[in-house]
Amino acid sequence: MNIQTPEMVGATTCKTGQYLLSSVCYACPATCTSCSSATKCTVCKTGFSLVSGACVCQGTLSSTTCTACAAGTFYDPVKNACVRCDSKTPHCTACSNKTGVCSTCASTYTLSTTKACGCATGLVDIGTVCKAVAVCPAGTYNNGSDVCLACVSGCVACTAVTGSCTSCQANYTPSTTNKTICDPPSVNCPFPVGPVESSTSV
Repeated sequence: MNIQTPEMVGATTCKTGQYLLSSVCYACPATCTSCSSATKCTVCKTGFSLVSGACVCQGTLSSTTCTACAAGTFYDPVKNACVRCDSKTPHCTACSNKTGVCSTCASTYTLSTTKACGCATGLVDIGTVCKAVAVCPAGTYNNGSDVCLACVSGCVACTAVTGSCTSCQANYTPSTTNKTICDPPSVNCPFPVGPVESSTSV
């Protein structure tokens, strides 16, 4: 609550941290060092950010002291708390403590122009690191431990580590329920498979 300062009644200017209203000086909100009214800050105290005329703590608030989010975290306005950088960008270890935009990736990962962390060409993400893996023959995939395993039935190409199908054999199609596998022709055929009994009466 703003409190009228009696000694400043009839003033034409006010001290720092106060604003003038009808020749009376009032204290700015507690988080402001300068303001133009009771609801509009112009300069914030250290640690606070000016957002639409209000001084907002984009970090950890203790009484009227705001501490910026620690390294490796950023302020999430939805959760109103500091959260890890990798909660927004997988494999990110450092980011803007206000926006969460990634600036540094974990070891073996590369920061892209879109500020995402990924593996360089020729490397495969095996979950926690990027790794160079052996190239397997067509129809097989590297399981991440340099062991070549066969792609699922009906699949001619699949991704390393997961084995998710990327290309189906002729007449096979990506499954409508699971795009990582291929359905055989009979599943997608609109007509019954095998002999069809005649409906003609004898």
